[in-house]
Amino acid sequence: MSDKEIKGESEDLGATPAEEAKKIEAEKTPDAAQAPAPEGPPADAEPAPKSSKIARSSEEKRDLQDKAVRAAGWTIAAGLLARATGVLGSLGITYFLDPEAIGAVGAAVIVALTANQFTLLGYGQYLVAKPDEGKDVVFHVTVLHIGIGIVAFAATFFLGFPLVKWMPAPSLMKYLPWMLVATMLERLYFVPERVLIRELDFPRVAIARSLSDLTYTAVSIGLAIGKFGAMSILFANVARGLVRLVITWKFVPWSAWLTPTKLRKDVYRRILKFGLPLGASQAVAFANTRFDNLLMGRLFGEATMGMYQMAYNLADMPAEQIGEQIAEVLLPSFARMTPEDRKKAIVRVTGIISLVIFPVAVGFGAIALTAERLMTAKWAGIGKMLMVLCVMSITRPLISKAHSYLQATGRTIRITQLEVFKLVAVMICVFGFGHFGVLWACFGVGVAFLLELCLSWYIMARGDGIPFTAFFARLVPPLLACVPMAASVEGTRRLLLGAPVLVSLLVQIVVGAIAYAIGALILARGQSNEFIALTKSALDRRRKKKGGDDDEKGDDDTKKPAEAPAT
Repeated sequence: MSDKEIKGESEDLGATPAEEAKKIEAEKTPDAAQAPAPEGPPADAEPAPKSSKIARSSEEKRDLQDKAVRAAGWTIAAGLLARATGVLGSLGITYFLDPEAIGAVGAAVIVALTANQFTLLGYGQYLVAKPDEGKDVVFHVTVLHIGIGIVAFAATFFLGFPLVKWMPAPSLMKYLPWMLVATMLERLYFVPERVLIRELDFPRVAIARSLSDLTYTAVSIGLAIGKFGAMSILFANVARGLVRLVITWKFVPWSAWLTPTKLRKDVYRRILKFGLPLGASQAVAFANTRFDNLLMGRLFGEATMGMYQMAYNLADMPAEQIGEQIAEVLLPSFARMTPEDRKKAIVRVTGIISLVIFPVAVGFGAIALTAERLMTAKWAGIGKMLMVLCVMSITRPLISKAHSYLQATGRTIRITQLEVFKLVAVMICVFGFGHFGVLWACFGVGVAFLLELCLSWYIMARGDGIPFTAFFARLVPPLLACVPMAASVEGTRRLLLGAPVLVSLLVQIVVGAIAYAIGALILARGQSNEFIALTKSALDRRRKKKGGDDDEKGDDDTKKPAEAPAT
């Protein structure tokens, strides 16, 4: 389940970045009324709110940077845990379910999630991007979100009966009701989770997500062992939703999102003006990650669809569990930066994300052939699919980062256009390359994602004056550091062909991690040192701040006896 943000109106690219920066800065400064009006601002750039949460002083900027680094650390750690458990769960489920069963359940998942994603109207992104909005606006979003969900899921249930006739899934109605229940649980914790995100409370978000993913893995494998068949996946989705719902509600007080207030049309107009284009882009983004499954089923059959779905989900884990969570950190962080700081940060963040994501994605592709040996013979060939789809896994976190930047600068129109472009590109590439075979169809997915990434960089370069080559310059060193890692993993695999699969897999992971660490320190020295320095700085400042708070508390305690009245 990927969660992306996007919008759809027209934008004028003729405005210079300096003009846009002046306009946004004028909106933020108290004496903006005396400032001369800039000429030709971008048509779709939404002025920054007069927010007390915009970081202006160097101290505030450092605090925001440190908070973002800590938040990224929490999300990366949680993402790695979820990734590890997700891999184990996906591999474990293949022992008990065949590709046909996965494909049948996948059709129900696509129908239910389509109803969910096509009714997310961008109000979640509104809450994150507008941190100054009060509890009354949050309540407006809650009522809209849950109300639309109930109507949409009821309609989807009844539409499921005619859908059976033309979808390649005769057992759709056996699985769809349970998936609708799981999706409704997701809607119930959606708004409280957005409250945590906009306050940069990512440790709690990470805890809820990690524990719910662990629950899914345990329940799905446990029920599969108990011979529940494909229903084990659906029951596990319900269990995951319940766990995440309970934990999120525990962290967020009801008053933060359920404080009753009179519903007003002007508030909804403001929310939907911002959110509807994002909702359209969310729908297109979802289609990009799901509708290709249906096309693969049409081209190669239900079994191939199930195998492709499993390979895609495994390859997508670095992007979904790590990359997109980093993007959730970046959106509220970008929203609190000045335009010039955002321009510098977007290039810098590109290198940091690449340093973290590239070895995970490339490394996962490198061990794919060995991981395939953990599966039964019914899944033969999935390893090669996984290797090819890792191209997509490399680019998607970078695309999410670009979307966060464009959304923070008010150009949600461009995100929608990018997603529409990718949807068309994915379908054309899968269909076109698919004539040469399944692996070529997987390659087409990676090509479509790469094209969108390049287009998003072009938009930022054209609209904000960020050099197009600056992005490539930050990508090359981490990518080069992956070469010795991939070579060492492949060499280790060949040397240990006769060894037990788990032993070979563990040795390959250790060798690959060591090879990348050495390669990164040599070939990506600048970005490695920058990442280490940022982490150390955040930790040092946190310790100093904690120590200062303790000292202040101690001073207060020593003063109390002197200030107390005599007895």
